[in-house]
Amino acid sequence: MRFNLKDADWGKFGRVLRTKLSQAPPVEPSLSQKDFIDSTVAELTKVYQNTCTETLKRTRLPRYKKTIWWSFRLERMKKRNVRLRRTYQRTMDADLRAQRASVWRAFQAWYKNAIREARENSYERATLDDLQKNPFGMLYKTSAKKYSCKRMLAAVRTADSGDTLTIEATLQAYLNALVPSDEHDRAIPLLTPRTW
Repeated sequence: MRFNLKDADWGKFGRVLRTKLSQAPPVEPSLSQKDFIDSTVAELTKVYQNTCTETLKRTRLPRYKKTIWWSFRLERMKKRNVRLRRTYQRTMDADLRAQRASVWRAFQAWYKNAIREARENSYERATLDDLQKNPFGMLYKTSAKKYSCKRMLAAVRTADSGDTLTIEATLQAYLNALVPSDEHDRAIPLLTPRTW
């Protein structure tokens, strides 16, 4: 569940928040600096959550996340895979059942391979298509700070320079890896996602 911010009554929200902040118990300053900050943040978070619960309407999160790599071809393959599996499972004759099982397993392996390839190729295909259609598209705008990303991009480890520490360095590493250069003999740098 999340809150519906489009239909919010911000005047009521502000009044309730001011009341709750004035009623919140003071945090003891005699704690160490880290404990003081942690307890202050925890108290403010609780006050904001209670205010949101009281004043804002809730909306449900979407049940399924949209997958950009899913295609009509994969949807047809999924239906055929289910159809072959059901045919195999409902067959009573042992010889025919074994034959249909092998057909289904072969198709299932092909289907899983198609899904894996679609996942792997989706981002590269999208960025290359974007670059071919419009060189000043999403990749350029992100690296040139024309618009901000909703999330921070993870740091990456490049083959030649180590870990990236800033957003600019991470975007430059992505550009170096995705945008073809004029030098044909230059190897594409390897990018490894970093988790902190």
